[in-house]
Amino acid sequence: MKDERKRKREITKEEKLIEKKAKEEEKDVKAQNKAIDKDIKKYSKDVKSTWKKEEKRKAQMKKMGEKAQRMLEKEMRKIEKERLKDEKKKLVQAC
Repeated sequence: MKDERKRKREITKEEKLIEKKAKEEEKDVKAQNKAIDKDIKKYSKDVKSTWKKEEKRKAQMKKMGEKAQRMLEKEMRKIEKERLKDEKKKLVQAC
């Protein structure tokens, strides 16, 4: 009887230790998962931020290119007007 009770007590102690270790491991795993989720969110946020910055930069570059093109066209029209004026002056002087 006593041996049997003692053996049961030892078994329950072992079970309690195993259960305690399992709970600790589960707690550690949850903490690791939480940390991983946090890192993923941070990474996703960084990627999104970088993507937005890149899109903004592309838009600015496109705008600058369009502005440069407009300025070039304006300058070309100006030069063409000057050339036509000069030709008219030469025709008037030739007559």
